[in-house]
Amino acid sequence: MLQPVYKKITNSFLYRRRDSAFIRIFVPFETDEEKAVQLGERFVKDFYPLIQQYLPQ
Repeated sequence: MLQPVYKKITNSFLYRRRDSAFIRIFVPFETDEEKAVQLGERFVKDFYPLIQQYLPQ
């Protein structure tokens, strides 16, 4: 699914690639942290296949 860190470092040195990024998912909650975590995980599971088609391979 995700490239190992060593592959990113190798690509950076050999091919001068800098196409990595972090995507932060923020789910506010007041009382039920576990429910917020489940909501965030569900979002990532739905979102990742869609965003993956736009990320470099």
